[in-house]
Amino acid sequence: MYRDVLSIFWCEVYESLMIGEEERVPCIRHDYQRQEWEAIARVLVFGYKGYQYFPILLSKTSFAHCLLGENVITANMLLDSFRKYVSESERALIDHCLSGEIEVSDEKLVDFFPDFDCKVVLKESKLRQILEELSHKELIQKPQYVAECWKLVVCQLMPEFPSLESIDDLYNHLFLQMIKSLTLCKLNLQMTWKESVLSILRDIYVVWISQSLRGF
Repeated sequence: MYRDVLSIFWCEVYESLMIGEEERVPCIRHDYQRQEWEAIARVLVFGYKGYQYFPILLSKTSFAHCLLGENVITANMLLDSFRKYVSESERALIDHCLSGEIEVSDEKLVDFFPDFDCKVVLKESKLRQILEELSHKELIQKPQYVAECWKLVVCQLMPEFPSLESIDDLYNHLFLQMIKSLTLCKLNLQMTWKESVLSILRDIYVVWISQSLRGF
């Protein structure tokens, strides 16, 4: 039951207090001050320590920044989180930039960078550096106030996550869990109506047998 409550809570946080796509970062609001943000951090710690529940959409870079500090964040980590932070079409554009498969004069590129308030002239030799700087601004600088509010609370998770490797392991585990859940959901949806009914009846029968045996 508690995991269900935590799931509902974080779904609400994702929608109203964070921005991003596959990974999200907290966004400041005038009606959320230190007390409110610290309360959310306490829920994060409570959920993981008590029930091994962790909000999978929380940006890995943002979490690592809060827990371990900015110095541990690598350029590759920033770019990976930024790719998951933006939309699918923007992610494809970033990939083209990193692989050198796009001209700086491309219309899509000209539209993309101003959306993130880019202030420099685009040069093909500088695209990766610019993307790293934009990633830092979106994932580290913008949520900085929230990170400061969270630090004194999420530090309680240091024994569980003392390094970037341990945080990587957490997110990899969560990703595999999500894939497994989606696969099971897909299989369930593929069942016919008759198979679904038979499955439910089979479960009821197993419960009934178990209860009957306990009566002996």
